[in-house]
Amino acid sequence: MAECRARLSDDLEVSELIAEHRALLRQSLDSLFEGTDRTNKDSRARVLVDAHCEHAYTLEALASHLGIHYSTVSRAIKAAED
Repeated sequence: MAECRARLSDDLEVSELIAEHRALLRQSLDSLFEGTDRTNKDSRARVLVDAHCEHAYTLEALASHLGIHYSTVSRAIKAAED
């Protein structure tokens, strides 16, 4: 999660946007996961980090999209950042 905070703090314009406005500008989850093997944990984790940190998707939204529990998403993001 520290990596997420660092990415957002580097871009003040994005971090100052309220969540609703940022949501309008972000890519869809379908487009973010396009071409990714969702069964491969490493490739899936890289997209999860990007979707969560860069595009501000919630853990719940990511989990719902993939059909997994939000704690699984949290663990995948944490493991990818270590």
